[in-house]
Amino acid sequence: MAYHIRNQSPFLILTIILVLLFSFAFAAPAFGQGEETVQENAPLSPEAAHHRLEERGIKWPEQRQDPASARLADVQPGLRISIPFDIVEGNTTSAGTGVLVELLRGGSTWTVSTTTNSRRWFHADFSTVPADIQSGDRVRVTDQGGGVPVEINCTLTGSIDTASDSVTGTAPSGSTVDVYIVAPSTYYTDVPPGLGVAHKGVSALSDTYSASFGGLFNLMRGDAAYIFSSDAIGNTVMDVAANSGGSLVVYPQYDEVMGYYLPSTPLTITAGSAVRSTTTARDGFFDAWFINDDITAGETVACAMGGDRSITVEDVVSSCDPVTQIVTGRTAASRTLRITMDAYGSPVVIETASDASGAFSVDLKNSYSVTGNERYNISWYNDAGDAVVYEFQTYSWYLPEGYTGKGFDEWILVMNPTSTTAAVRVVFQTLEGQVEGPLLSAQPNSRSTVHVNEWVPERHVSTMVTSIDGVTIMAERAMYMYGTIDGKWGAHDSIGILNPSSIWYLPEGATYAGFDEWVLIQNPNQVAVNIKVQFLGKTGVARELQVIVEPRSRYTIHVNEFIPNSEVSTKVECLTEDGGQALAVFAERAMYMATGDGKRGAHDSIGLSTPAPFWFLAEGTTRPGFDEWVLLMNPNATATTAVVTFMTPQGVAGTYELAMSGNSRGTVHVNDFVADKDVSIMVNSLDGSGLLAERAMYMNTPDGKRDAHDSIGAYQTDTYWYLPEGTTRPGFDEWVLVQNPNAVAVDVRVTLLGPEGIVGQTTLSMQPNSRLSVHINEMVSNLDVSAVVESLGSGAPGILAERAMYMWTGDHKQGATGSIGIPSF
Repeated sequence: MAYHIRNQSPFLILTIILVLLFSFAFAAPAFGQGEETVQENAPLSPEAAHHRLEERGIKWPEQRQDPASARLADVQPGLRISIPFDIVEGNTTSAGTGVLVELLRGGSTWTVSTTTNSRRWFHADFSTVPADIQSGDRVRVTDQGGGVPVEINCTLTGSIDTASDSVTGTAPSGSTVDVYIVAPSTYYTDVPPGLGVAHKGVSALSDTYSASFGGLFNLMRGDAAYIFSSDAIGNTVMDVAANSGGSLVVYPQYDEVMGYYLPSTPLTITAGSAVRSTTTARDGFFDAWFINDDITAGETVACAMGGDRSITVEDVVSSCDPVTQIVTGRTAASRTLRITMDAYGSPVVIETASDASGAFSVDLKNSYSVTGNERYNISWYNDAGDAVVYEFQTYSWYLPEGYTGKGFDEWILVMNPTSTTAAVRVVFQTLEGQVEGPLLSAQPNSRSTVHVNEWVPERHVSTMVTSIDGVTIMAERAMYMYGTIDGKWGAHDSIGILNPSSIWYLPEGATYAGFDEWVLIQNPNQVAVNIKVQFLGKTGVARELQVIVEPRSRYTIHVNEFIPNSEVSTKVECLTEDGGQALAVFAERAMYMATGDGKRGAHDSIGLSTPAPFWFLAEGTTRPGFDEWVLLMNPNATATTAVVTFMTPQGVAGTYELAMSGNSRGTVHVNDFVADKDVSIMVNSLDGSGLLAERAMYMNTPDGKRDAHDSIGAYQTDTYWYLPEGTTRPGFDEWVLVQNPNAVAVDVRVTLLGPEGIVGQTTLSMQPNSRLSVHINEMVSNLDVSAVVESLGSGAPGILAERAMYMWTGDHKQGATGSIGIPSF
């Protein structure tokens, strides 16, 4: 149990509401939502950061009590007393009984009466009486329902000596003293943040203790020590020690100034010309949020704390490479630095220094394993020991499918839609292990291409694409096949997966005669994982198996070997846990077909991680030569009914209801309901239960389009969609498909990004509940392009976007590809 360091305020409640609204408006895309990520576990805005400070809580050490000491009645061992916050908490053996808590000092006594809750827990706040808890006091707790009172010695003090890297103080002889260091880089976490920053456990002798951090952690101004003294049966007293001269810590990204000084002291803090007033809390911590002012490089932050303290902000830039395991960057010259990895999980702090040019570099191989999804921060210190802290993140796109054997041609497409150059690391994970790929410099508003065959020839391969400096990028993979050993022909394509998940759903799948289905699983973890795979048929689970996927590798399942001659959906679930949470993996499905009824080619899609009651599929047509299917998956144990709505350029063309059994797969042949039309699809469950949706198309048209393509749906609209892949080179025919599921008209802008920047733009209008096709070849010719699709106007309605490509080139790229776009994130 933790209690909050600060009370909530009306402003905080408003902040929480705004954060929740922001979260719903910009939730993770359907194809990426899954387990909590490092990005989700950290502040994403100044508002969120300030909310974390308001909600920051105290975590108490695990109690070291002897089970034999627990009483059958009255007050239980494990009482908690906080000297700075004047709190006494604990358990009795009865719910709803009165508890008398007395503070004893010399001949004086102060009392607080309280009552246990339904969990037999009580809380007594001595800030409501005219006395605060001090070192040397005694606290007596009596269960008024009966039993023996418990009396605790509250002697506990502490002071930090940065010269000797030690914390010393007084505590009752024989008690166990735990000292946890809170550093500026972990101010936004609960305190103490755990063993990862710095922790020492010592015993008090002759009523004193000394905890030396020499060789473990270099104590600096701005660090605070949270000290816990526990007696033999687990009753614990807590106090805080900080540098009495005060400290300034600036987080420019969050426009926040923090630090420690004398408890309950008013302070005035300036940042440039802006001024904020605040008061230190009872543990000495303070924060000043410059909510309407940006704290920027060059500004001086100052405060009088005994003497004048000030620090002038200088920027930090940094990147973290999962291949080299090195953090590099540039900041103020010749400064002491702390790099804190995983600041919001299990922090690891490495101390270094910038050189005369401001450059720094730290090899993490012996202290921390870089995964490609890091949240870390860098603190630099001035000569007086005040600090500026900047936060950084890296994130990765995962592409489980890939093969570079005979007849397969694989390409990775990277889109940078920002105005900043992005540093991008590409890593390949094969059956034999991880292989280093290129380090790209993706130019602003551009598209970059990596030919995988040149890096890992003749391999089954998954790919990880990492933004090592945190600049927004998107990734996609295209594959072409011709002249393979077993006669595969055509092309397929998929966007990458951004957010990890331990569970993936693949609605589409068939092993009928002429269909060849494969499920690809990527394990980005450093340990092998146990994977459960379930195949769902029309009436329920048809087959289940378990496989082991080795660390940082890829695994392939040939579905035809387990479920022959059937239509099938697949559920992939990781059973391996770390710290009680299932590890994340990634899943994709590829299919190749040469059937008796003329289906020829290949299609592919990543899985979905989140069932939802609504799904949207922007692409679709039933014109002559096109055969369109919607594939639905019900992952629930109970039956449901899915409603399929067909949207054409003229509006809604009809609906269809499909009854689905529990844990089943359903199929809708769109051509049976809408003939000779371009059509988008909306799917919803009548009872609001979560479903999964996908669309497959097969084509053999009068104008030579031949092959198949496929895409998962999206469970929500957005005002921006990004499509990394695309080309209008000779033999390629590219289309962007936009769905407007709203009851109002929408203006849509399509922007094309070439290898060196923006190369084209057009704006179009859409009718309500309609679908729009944009022929990219009419906008640019003979160019590799990515596309940005944007809904315009104030309060613009959300839309959906996909891309379809058809090709017949001189170098044997033949067939079709299609993919959903990537929404804002």
